[in-house]
Amino acid sequence: MMEEICRALDLETVPRSPTAGQRPVMELAGIPEKLIDWAATRNKATMQRLAELVDQYRKRTRQPLTTKIQPRMMERASHETRPAKKETSRPLPALRERWRDGAVALVGEAVVDNLLRLACLAAAAIRTTVGTVVDVAAAALEITAMSCCRGLRVRPSTLGVWLT
Repeated sequence: MMEEICRALDLETVPRSPTAGQRPVMELAGIPEKLIDWAATRNKATMQRLAELVDQYRKRTRQPLTTKIQPRMMERASHETRPAKKETSRPLPALRERWRDGAVALVGEAVVDNLLRLACLAAAAIRTTVGTVVDVAAAALEITAMSCCRGLRVRPSTLGVWLT
């Protein structure tokens, strides 16, 4: 989906590591990091809860956290920090207004009004400085490692990670 949106709007993505030690996520190039962090409020609460769960686990078992248990703890932290559903939903125009007001307060009206333009300029800069080459060997190795070690199913769009 991200690839289709980027192609349609002439945008690019860049890897971003919101949490140290975890795999990067792809974000639209040119969007201020401050704005992304503002919109990602659940991640902070989830990571805080994960740290608490890891601490409890280590005290209880006196063992380091394994790669088998960590995803389960992450899922638990995510569920435990998920806010309760509201009784009444807000209409989309009201949500958009609230989001826009918050973004304007954070980065200013000029930045919010020009987000798409800024993202397109960043994409053009990326395309002029970076050639598109697929390292098939690296892609195959990573897909093999992911499917063997983590039991993940990999979609063909995952190959976009190796475009440099």
